[in-house]
Amino acid sequence: MAALPAVVTANETETGTVVYRTPDGRLSPNLSEAWVVEDAERLEAALAELQTQQAIVCDPYAFPVKVEAGVPMPLSTRERIRSQGPTVALPRAS
Repeated sequence: MAALPAVVTANETETGTVVYRTPDGRLSPNLSEAWVVEDAERLEAALAELQTQQAIVCDPYAFPVKVEAGVPMPLSTRERIRSQGPTVALPRAS
């Protein structure tokens, strides 16, 4: 389990887009909209909920954050990169 506070993330199954669970249960590609979970039981429940939605998202997990000016900031380099999008240009269909 991730250290608290934490954010729950996954990838959209169809597109691979990084998404974050919001406080109202939606999925958003914007880390700034993510629900910062500060309770272990709620974190486990949010993860369990997303694990039942494999048709929509895949491989949900939580990662620790710090909150700066009301915005969650990932503690790891990996999650900072994921939150900002691909580091290389992706091929586009013509």
